[in-house]
Amino acid sequence: LTYIKQNKEIFLLLSGKKGDLTFFRRLQQMMRTVILEREFDARLKIPASYAVAFISGAFSGIIGEWLAGGLKDPPEMLAQMISTIMSTLPKGIMVMQK
Repeated sequence: LTYIKQNKEIFLLLSGKKGDLTFFRRLQQMMRTVILEREFDARLKIPASYAVAFISGAFSGIIGEWLAGGLKDPPEMLAQMISTIMSTLPKGIMVMQK
């Protein structure tokens, strides 16, 4: 998130109306790779492909909203929002650890 903020101009161009139409698809794919590297399959209640699609879609949606708003909120605030979402929403897809 800090990297996106530091390179604001290029990310705003890529994500804008006249930007790269594949930007968010590639962003989601990058996030999928990072998520799958964490090897959390054993904790899932649903197939990994669906869980990863859900999580990467949520992340790219939040980042897209942040970009559309001109990156006004600090990256730390976004990180906290993502952390809150990840600790509350996925209970339906992940087995809770004891």
